[in-house]
Amino acid sequence: MTRKEAFEKIKTLLMGEDKEFGNAKLTDGTIIQWEGELVEGAPVFVVSEDGNTTPAPDGKHELEDGTYVSTVGGLVVSIETEVEDKKEVDEAMASEFEKAFANHVGEFAKLIDRVAALETKLGEYESKFSEVNEVVNSTKADTESKFNAIKEIVESIANEPAAEPVKPTAGMFRIEKKQTTKRPIAEVIAEYKSR
Repeated sequence: MTRKEAFEKIKTLLMGEDKEFGNAKLTDGTIIQWEGELVEGAPVFVVSEDGNTTPAPDGKHELEDGTYVSTVGGLVVSIETEVEDKKEVDEAMASEFEKAFANHVGEFAKLIDRVAALETKLGEYESKFSEVNEVVNSTKADTESKFNAIKEIVESIANEPAAEPVKPTAGMFRIEKKQTTKRPIAEVIAEYKSR
């Protein structure tokens, strides 16, 4: 046996075999350590800043990669990955959606029919609006042309020279008095009664 081999045997007897440790960081920054692989039943330790280890407290611990490790008495009792949890949640949500959709298929069909009817009505209103718009535009053009014709007439009248004023003549403003005859009152009363 060589010196190196002897030294390795003594080291193994005194310190035990070299063990491989895994470690990870929790989301709160705490470092945990375990021997071998992280599996159910493996002991898990919390590593302090000075390098000392203590058994992990009971509870569910979230690693930075989204994995959840539950420990009791310093031993791993379950390991859950975020992907598996998400998959289960997605499957559960899909199942619930299918149930809800199945219960409301008739209502969705009615809603689709109502939307189609509304689209048809909207098309009719758009057509009517186009017709009204055409009438308004033609009326507007007609009104503008008539207004322009009236404006030209007024301007031509305004541009004509003023007529000579009328000179008053004798008797031009004479008012003739109407001659009335007086009737006896008995005649007026008889005429009134006969009506």
